[in-house]
Amino acid sequence: AVGLRDHHVPYRESTLTQLLRSSLSGQACTSVVVAVASEAAHTEESKCSLEFGQRMGSVRTRAAVVVGADAGVEEDDTERDLEQAKAELSKMEAAGYGEKFGAAALP
Repeated sequence: AVGLRDHHVPYRESTLTQLLRSSLSGQACTSVVVAVASEAAHTEESKCSLEFGQRMGSVRTRAAVVVGADAGVEEDDTERDLEQAKAELSKMEAAGYGEKFGAAALP
């Protein structure tokens, strides 16, 4: 949608675009790496990945310059958030979550 200059991006239609929402909104510099498998069993998924990469190649954004922001404070906040996420992940692993994906696992 962004590549087609559509002002509405259908984020709800894809988990991936939901995850990338802040990066695709035009406020950040974004790089995308697309990984594909050469095995025939993965042909369809690789094709979808390559098509996604091709669409991403047409997206143009301009990063917003934040005036007055303190990179040190931002870094401290990010470090704190990361530590909180790691602690939460440890609790989840201790509770038995995250071992393996089952056949009924949600994306």
